[in-house]
Amino acid sequence: MSLPIEEKHVRVILADDQELVRSGIRSMIKDLKDYEIVAEAADGISTLSAVSEYLPDVLLLDMQMPTLGGMEVLKRLSKEDNSPLVLVVSASEPGLNVSEALKSGASGYITKNASKEEFELALKTIVSGKKYVSPSIASHANNTGSSENPILNLSEREREIFKLLAEGKKNKEVAKVLFISPRTVDTHRLNIMKKLGLATNGELVQLAIRYSVL
Repeated sequence: MSLPIEEKHVRVILADDQELVRSGIRSMIKDLKDYEIVAEAADGISTLSAVSEYLPDVLLLDMQMPTLGGMEVLKRLSKEDNSPLVLVVSASEPGLNVSEALKSGASGYITKNASKEEFELALKTIVSGKKYVSPSIASHANNTGSSENPILNLSEREREIFKLLAEGKKNKEVAKVLFISPRTVDTHRLNIMKKLGLATNGELVQLAIRYSVL
């Protein structure tokens, strides 16, 4: 979230929980001169650990990952010195929160259906010190999307818990992942259900599927 950097052996970390997606991006990076993937991660906590260990120039970040969502990863990295440039590579879901991602430190935001040419353009643009947002989602850059996606009305912690609950985790399991008490999880869960107007876990899962949280 600093630089620009010279295009001399740009070190990249690839963070996405889908192996198929990582494989496709890995292939594109191999075709780029002076760019190298130094590590990969499949969840938020592993992403932060990899960034700390490998000190990359660029982080390619999915927004929907286990343990910690991409937004929380962004916010934590923004508090660190010498954090990498971040290019969000995310699904094209309803209520894209591009604006919040950029405010939280991302240098660029593209969707997973972007062409190889756009991916290369986005990567080189942020390395040069500029911002890049896919034209297809540029309108979201000045729109939080809260009126479209009720999940965006949750706090960041509530969103983390919402996703873990939607994955089928029990309160104790959520507490263990987030290093908080089960009682705190239960309080957040009640607030989440109230804010979203949900009565059952089934409704919570359906909402998560509808807005591409799962």
